Amino acid sequence: LNNTVLKYDRNNNLESIGYFEYTYTKEKNDSNIDLNCIISNCSTTYEYNYSHFSLFAPFGFYGKSSTNMIAKEHGNGWDYYYVYDYKRNKENRITKIVRDGINNFNHDERINTTTFDINYE
Repeated sequence: LNNTVLKYDRNNNLESIGYFEYTYTKEKNDSNIDLNCIISNCSTTYEYNYSHFSLFAPFGFYGKSSTNMIAKEHGNGWDYYYVYDYKRNKENRITKIVRDGINNFNHDERINTTTFDINYE
């Protein structure tokens, strides 16, 4: 898309897209939509610049979805990075995702927190 390279590792996890880099948990990305596309900061950037990409990516219209959920997200030149935590319900579905922004120069300093509550109906 617009000369942006999507690089995947041998486990089918997206390692980088543009200037965003990712590491992954062992938590499976097993929802019927790709939650990584919704929670990553890359999705908000692409929604602004390429709304058609962001709109269709969570539904797999552009091919691969990462096998696992994001553990850490970092953009080149950022003063912070994101770490993610996941909670599942009794049906083993992800119901809560917490994304903490951490200061790149003081790893004990949390800059912000975003919570994604996921409801299944």
